[in-house]
Amino acid sequence: MNRKGFTLIELLVVVMMVGILTSVALPQYRKAMRRARTAEVLQMLPALYEARERWVLENGYHWDGDMIKDANGTQVRPTIAMLDIEVKAAGAAPDTQTFWTENFSYGLSVCSTCPGNNGRAVHATLRWANTSDEKLTQIYYRGGKVCCYGSNKVCRELNIEVCEI
Repeated sequence: MNRKGFTLIELLVVVMMVGILTSVALPQYRKAMRRARTAEVLQMLPALYEARERWVLENGYHWDGDMIKDANGTQVRPTIAMLDIEVKAAGAAPDTQTFWTENFSYGLSVCSTCPGNNGRAVHATLRWANTSDEKLTQIYYRGGKVCCYGSNKVCRELNIEVCEI
């Protein structure tokens, strides 16, 4: 008997093997993509923080607790346009304290809800969040290190240290 082609069973086995390999590889691929996206925030937050601190010093302002004040004691709020930094943002006007990229929403504003008394921290929020745990995850920088607050699972997946409260 001269056979040409594959039997239905052989094709079914191949499709099942591909399905099993995909189900194993897809979660790892998603984790790798999250970590790659996180590289953006690890570069952006320290740059924003340093630019804001430089702006405070160059313009004669000072920190009073968690507020930037001028010589008269009036609160001053820096905007993206005031900082000497180029931001390639997907959205937001330069005269605001927040902007966003494809992966994160960034904020320069003083953070009254930041963990560990990090009110001066610049912060970022995940934009690709799918679950409520991810939506509540924030990434902070206040000189020295980047830390993550929210879901410990998400923070570990992003390979960022969890903030101390």
